[in-house]
Amino acid sequence: MFRKFFLFSVVLICVCSVFFGIVFIRSIGISTETYLTDSPFELGKNNHLLEAEWIHKEVLDRPYGIAIDSGGSIYTGTADRRIVRIRTNEKTETFALLGGRPLGLDFDQAGNLFVCVEEVGIVRIDKNGNVRTVISELPDGTPLRFPHGIDVARDGRIFFTVSSLEHSWDNSFLEELSAKPEGMILIAEPDFSKLEILNQELYYPAGIALSRDGRFLLVSEPFRHRISSVPLTGKKRGIEKFFLTNIPGIPTLISGKSAAFWIGIPYYRNEILDRIQEYPEIKNLLSGLPAFFFVQKNPRGLVVSMNDFGDVMANYQDFTGSSISGITAVLEHAGNIFLVSSTSGKIAKMKPVVEEIRFF
Repeated sequence: MFRKFFLFSVVLICVCSVFFGIVFIRSIGISTETYLTDSPFELGKNNHLLEAEWIHKEVLDRPYGIAIDSGGSIYTGTADRRIVRIRTNEKTETFALLGGRPLGLDFDQAGNLFVCVEEVGIVRIDKNGNVRTVISELPDGTPLRFPHGIDVARDGRIFFTVSSLEHSWDNSFLEELSAKPEGMILIAEPDFSKLEILNQELYYPAGIALSRDGRFLLVSEPFRHRISSVPLTGKKRGIEKFFLTNIPGIPTLISGKSAAFWIGIPYYRNEILDRIQEYPEIKNLLSGLPAFFFVQKNPRGLVVSMNDFGDVMANYQDFTGSSISGITAVLEHAGNIFLVSSTSGKIAKMKPVVEEIRFF
């Protein structure tokens, strides 16, 4: 009897230790003052994002992507499964209701809005707000569950990422722990007659953008803290090449609709998560716990601009954390830079900071 009681006590103590250890880890806020990686660009040297101004008053439910139509109206997808349109007079309205969480979005030349929708696929929304699912399966017939970033080329081809074949948006932290190269880049023909897998060995690819000359795609791998290029022509077609590595945060969506690529970095890296990547046993333990116990990311204000050669042309920061943070998408349009803050539930705009455009 005593032996059973002793074993029970040992197991209880171990379980409680793990439980409170995880709670403690979850509560730690890793500050940039104590943990900064060897970044490819300077950090903490500017507060340019303090110049950003909100373009609407209504707080949205965790907006994520961004697209702008020919009339200047701004569109974003929210966690409550809406596509919200923000008119030039700052009025917000529901443009469409979807069957899942909208992520990346982009317009084609005809003014149709294409959206990556979790658990649905790729949907097309016409100018009147009519919704049609145009891609719902992968080439092998399995459901398209987790499309993430999208870019529609001028010729109508659709490039998009699939972040995971196993996990959902809400459980993406499990993808970070598993660290398996199961993400994809796909190309759809304008008439949807053909769907091609360009690369299927990426680590949770998120944002994607086509280069101005159409020779390559830029793709973000948030949990690898890097941006990669993937050629569309030649012998190395579809083969990933690292473009910008050791980013001090988690890069998300990419836009390439202007003279440069713009990348939103909503969170800085977490020291604990970086360190446990070398310990599969700890990662397996964490993956079996509810999301509540998982390490929480710290939202920061950081966006980066790059040219076609991978040079960092600009980085705008709010190092104080007092203005705009959690920026998931950036789009340059009509002389302004528009920023989606998922944590604030709003979209802001600012003028480019000319002095910051330089090579590092």
